[in-house]
Amino acid sequence: MPLRLRLALIVAAGLTALLVASGFAFVRQLRDSLTASIDTALWSQRHALLVSRPVPVTRGRHSLGTLPGGTQLLTAGGTVLAWSADDADDGGSRPLLTPAQAARARRGPLWLTRSYPGAENPVRLLAFPLPSGSRAAVAVVSSSTELLDEAVDHVEEGFLFGGPVVVVGGAFAGWLLTGAALRPVERMRRQAAQATAAGAVPGGGPVLDVPATRDEIAALARTMNELLERLRTAVARERAFVADAGHELRTPLSILRTELELAARPGRTREELSEAIRSAAEETDRLARLAEGLLLLAREQDERFLHRERVGVRAVLEASIAGLQVRAQARQARITLDVGPRDLTATWDEDLMRQVLANLIDNALRHGPRHGTIRVSAAGFAGRVVLRVEDNGPGFPDDFLPRAFERFSRADAARGSADGGAGLGLAIVDLIVRAHGGRVQAGNRPEGGAVVTAEIPEPAPPQM
Repeated sequence: MPLRLRLALIVAAGLTALLVASGFAFVRQLRDSLTASIDTALWSQRHALLVSRPVPVTRGRHSLGTLPGGTQLLTAGGTVLAWSADDADDGGSRPLLTPAQAARARRGPLWLTRSYPGAENPVRLLAFPLPSGSRAAVAVVSSSTELLDEAVDHVEEGFLFGGPVVVVGGAFAGWLLTGAALRPVERMRRQAAQATAAGAVPGGGPVLDVPATRDEIAALARTMNELLERLRTAVARERAFVADAGHELRTPLSILRTELELAARPGRTREELSEAIRSAAEETDRLARLAEGLLLLAREQDERFLHRERVGVRAVLEASIAGLQVRAQARQARITLDVGPRDLTATWDEDLMRQVLANLIDNALRHGPRHGTIRVSAAGFAGRVVLRVEDNGPGFPDDFLPRAFERFSRADAARGSADGGAGLGLAIVDLIVRAHGGRVQAGNRPEGGAVVTAEIPEPAPPQM
């Protein structure tokens, strides 16, 4: 069911409930007010009757012209002794009270509304005791409720016939107002549908027109434009990532295929076969590293990405350095470690933080000079651990620093590709550090050489 129709039906249902409730309340209040007016008149008649001291009633049942209209005098047992002369033709001798009601009225004023056979309208009664000294014990004054009933009937008819008109009119007004309110939303929906008709969010400015109303609809349009802009950026980034990944995979796969085809040719010597196998193994290792990096980047949004535990910082760094000592010795480089204090601990994912240090040292070995020195240091203060990796090589090119942590970004693309680097090392470092709630920066030392600094805060303790 369309939202516009639902809202119109809701308005109709609300108006119906409101009219029914207000109608009942108004009719009840009107009836109570008119009844109170009748009661006031009857009480005035009672006062006048008591002040006028009607003549004592003698034997027999008869009418008295001295009694006001609608008045009866009864015995304690409910027998009519006298009635007003105006009621003689209207059956004024008929008791207005039952014997039980007369007995109750003998003890104090009694208010009643009664209907009688043959009467068109009920009658409002006030029965009250008379002073002693007369055969009449109870007096009854009455008034017809004809005017009251007519007024109530007119009001009920007004609600009965006017209510549906109000409900229909309100529903139609709700239909028109809802249409006017939803018109900008429908326009935004059409614009979004047109923008994504080709299967992608286009670039170049806002997609949805923002109304100048400064209301919730305008806020929704701005939010949707921001969302579409983030989607546009994400789509472009993922497309570039897939293209770069395909390019990086194509080179080692082509080399691997060529080496295997050459090795399969007849007449190859043992040395040529060994060289082909060695080259194929290097390309396979490169493919494995590239696949591991891509899988790690793909886990960025996985809530199970991190497995934090309390670890010793020195132990983690020493384990990472030990795995790279063979490569360092091959380049005759030296790796130093400085951790302060020595018992420094942190809440890390040990495997991922070892990968962070391994990537940073690997970059320093690959791009640093032979016989160089790589300094690894860690310090804890102000609720965070600062990890630094420095070398004495040529440092980062100035134009590379703004994009140092982008995927497939290399300081020297040709050398990095030939040396087995895919440009994912610093991107993975940035991903892992950000997952730990920290930040990483790359720069150059004044005395020469590159430096990468990672600041990782400790998580706040859980609230008890």
